[in-house]
Amino acid sequence: MNHLWKWVAKLDDDLNEAGQGASARMLSQFTDHVCDFEIERAEALVPEAKALAKSLSNPWLEVFVGHWEMRNRIGNKMEGETALADTVALFERAHRADAIDCPQSVCVTQDLSACYANIDGPGWATERREIAEETLRRIDPSWNCYICLSSEYASALYDEGRHEEVLSYLDARVAELEAAGIEDIESIHDTRYDSMLKLGRADEVLRGLEAAEAAIDYVESEQCRLPRLLRKTLALAMLERDDEAWELLPQWSDMAPQCYPKWIACVDLLLQRAPERNTWQLGSRLQEALDHCAQVGAHRPLIDNAAIAIRLALARGAVWNARRILKLARRHLPLLRGDHGARALLDRLEQAIDSKSADTRLPVAAEQLVDWLVQRGEQGHARNPEEEVEWVLQALTQRPEDQDLLLLAVSAQQACAAHIDAQALLWNYVERHTAQADSISAALLDSLLQQGQGQQVERLASLFEQGSPVFAAWCRAKLAAQEKNWNAANTACEAILSIDPQMVGAHHLKALALRQQKQFSAAATAYQGLIDLLEEPRPALWDHMTAASAVGDWDAVRRSAKRLEMELTGESGPIQEEWHWVIIRFHDDGDTFDYYAQRTGPVTARIVENAVPGKTQHVLDEIVFDATFLETPPEDEEARKDFVYTYEAVHVMSSGEHARSWAVEGVDPGEERFERLRADLIARACQVWVYRSGYALTSEEDEALTGVLFTIAAPIARPAIELHTMLEELTADLKHPMAWPSLAEQCSANPEIHRARLERYGL
Repeated sequence: MNHLWKWVAKLDDDLNEAGQGASARMLSQFTDHVCDFEIERAEALVPEAKALAKSLSNPWLEVFVGHWEMRNRIGNKMEGETALADTVALFERAHRADAIDCPQSVCVTQDLSACYANIDGPGWATERREIAEETLRRIDPSWNCYICLSSEYASALYDEGRHEEVLSYLDARVAELEAAGIEDIESIHDTRYDSMLKLGRADEVLRGLEAAEAAIDYVESEQCRLPRLLRKTLALAMLERDDEAWELLPQWSDMAPQCYPKWIACVDLLLQRAPERNTWQLGSRLQEALDHCAQVGAHRPLIDNAAIAIRLALARGAVWNARRILKLARRHLPLLRGDHGARALLDRLEQAIDSKSADTRLPVAAEQLVDWLVQRGEQGHARNPEEEVEWVLQALTQRPEDQDLLLLAVSAQQACAAHIDAQALLWNYVERHTAQADSISAALLDSLLQQGQGQQVERLASLFEQGSPVFAAWCRAKLAAQEKNWNAANTACEAILSIDPQMVGAHHLKALALRQQKQFSAAATAYQGLIDLLEEPRPALWDHMTAASAVGDWDAVRRSAKRLEMELTGESGPIQEEWHWVIIRFHDDGDTFDYYAQRTGPVTARIVENAVPGKTQHVLDEIVFDATFLETPPEDEEARKDFVYTYEAVHVMSSGEHARSWAVEGVDPGEERFERLRADLIARACQVWVYRSGYALTSEEDEALTGVLFTIAAPIARPAIELHTMLEELTADLKHPMAWPSLAEQCSANPEIHRARLERYGL
C-alpha cells in the first residue's frame, strides 16, 4: 500500500474504533463519487467532510478533503478560473508545518497544475512543468502521486506540442516505476496515447488500449473507463473504422465536462465522412460544452472547441450560430495567459463566417411567418431551429410586439442552447411590459429557473410587484421550491391564493410543499381542493392518495381510488393488497438505493429486499410512495409485461424493525439444502436476500463448485452474537462451510476463519 492510502486506512480504522463508522463510510463514498463522475453527489458531501476534518482538528484530513474536492471541481468539472483561488489557498494550506508531511500535500501540486491547464494549458506550460518537477524531487516511484505528477509534467509538454518529448519522458518514468516493482501504472500511458494519436500512430494506440482492456479484472471507475473509451473511439476514427467508432462513442449524456474535449474531437473527425450527422442537435450539445467552459473559466478549451463548433456550424449553413460562437470565443481571448495562435485562429474563422453570409430574406411576410413555419412542419418538412432563427429574428425587427414571433425566436434559440440570447430577447420585452404578466414573463421565469438564476428571478418578481402581485409571488414561490425552501414556497402560495383562489398552479405547489414538510394531513386537504378545481383531476387523485395514505386516512384513499376506477379489497379500513412487485427508491446516507417491494395498495408497498450491508435497513418497512414513474416503461407491450416500475419513497408508515444486513457467502449447497437454510432463518424471524448464485468457484479439490452470496437481517432486539451462533448451527452440516467475516468481527468471534474460507474458494 502506498504512502497515501496507508494513513487513510489508519484513519478509517481509528474512526471505526471511535464509533464513527458513518464518518468513515462518508469519506469512502466521497472519493468513490469523485472517481465515478458522480459530481453532484460528491459536491453534496463536501460540507460534511470539511466539518469532520474541523471537528477532529486533523490538518491531514483537511488537505485530503480539499484535494478530493479539487479532483471533482478541476478534474471532473474542468474548472479553471473559478477554482484558481481555492486551489492556491489549498496549495498554501498543504505546505504549512502541520500538513507538509501529509502524503496528500504532494497531490495538491497536481491540482494546481491541472487548474492552470484548464485555464490555459499552453500559456502556463512552463510553470506547470516546474512545479511538477519540484514536487517529484520530494518523492520516489513508490508514491502513487509519482504517476500523477509525471502525467502532469507530460501533459504540459503535450500542450506545447512536444509530442516526441512526451514519449521519451514517459519512457524514462515507466522504467523507474518498473525498476521499483510498481505494477499498476496503466494511467501513466494516458498522455502517451494522446501524443501518439497526434503523431498519427493510431494503430499502436488501439493495440495498447485493447491490451489494457483485456487485462482488467475489476470494476473500473468511470474516470478510467470513459476516457479510455474516447481514446479508443478516436483511434478507430483515425483508422477510418467509422462504424466501430460510432458504435463505441459514448452518449453525450454520459459525459462529465472533463470528457467534453475528447468527445468533440472524436465527433469532429467522424463527421468528415458522415456530414449528414452534423445536425442542429449536435450544435446544441457543443454549445452546452462551450457554455460550461465559459462558466468555469476554462478559457483555452473554450476557444479550441469553439473553433470546431464554428467550422461545423458553417458546414451545415448555420451562420448565425457560428457568429455568436465567435463572439463568445473573442470574449475569452484576453483572458489567456499567452496567445499561442488563438487570435489568428479566430481571425481566420471570422473571415470564413464573413464569406458565408446567410440569406436571411423572409420566405413570407413577417406577419405570416409563424403560420407558414407551422404549416411547413405539418407538411413533413423537418423543423430546424438554426434555419428558422434568422428568419424569425429578422421578422421581429419589423414586429417587435408580436408575442408569437418572440416566443418562436426564444424557442429556436433555446433549442440551439443559446440561452443567453433567448433571455436577452425576453428581458427586452418584459422590461417594456410590466403592467401585467403574460406568456412572455412566464417564459422568462421558466428560463431563469432552468438556468438556476435565482437572483434574476427575484429581479423579475420585483418588476411586477405593482402591476401583477400574483405573478411576483409566483416567481418567489417557484424559486423557493427549486431551492427546496418548502416553508417559503407554502407561504408564497398562500399569498397567491388569498388574491386568486382559483390559481391551479398555486394549489398544486402548496400541496407539494406541505407534503415535502411531512404535513400529510394538510397536504391531503390541499390536494382535495385541487381536485375540486380540475376538469381532469387524475394526477391530483394519485397525489391525494399518497398524502392520505401517509396519515392512514384509508376512507379518503378509497374515495380517490374509486374515482380512478381501481378495485380494492373491502369497503373500509386499512388497505392491504397483494399486488405485483415494484422497486422503491430511497435516499439514505448521502446515496441512492433501490429495493424490491411488494405493492400493497395504490401507493403503498412493503420492502422485501435487505439493505446493502452497512446501510440503513428498510426490509419489511411499510412505505408510501409517489406514483410518478422514475423509469420510463418500454413501448413494446411484450417487454412491458416483465417491466418492474420504480417509484420514489415518500414516507415510512411503519418500520420492519430489523437490524443492519450481514453478507454471507460460500459454496452453494444445492437448491433443496439452501431452501431449507432459508426457511430455517425465516422461521427465526430473519430476512434473507440472495444477491448472486451459480457463479463458478475455484477449489483445492477437483470439484466443479458454484457460489452463493446472500444477506441476512435479524430483528433489532437480537444481538449479533446470537445471529453468528445461529448461522454456525444451521450450516454446521455443510461439506463446504460458509463465511460471514464482518458479522464474526462485529461479535468478537475470529474473522480470520471466515476470511480463510473466502480465500480457499476464491470468493
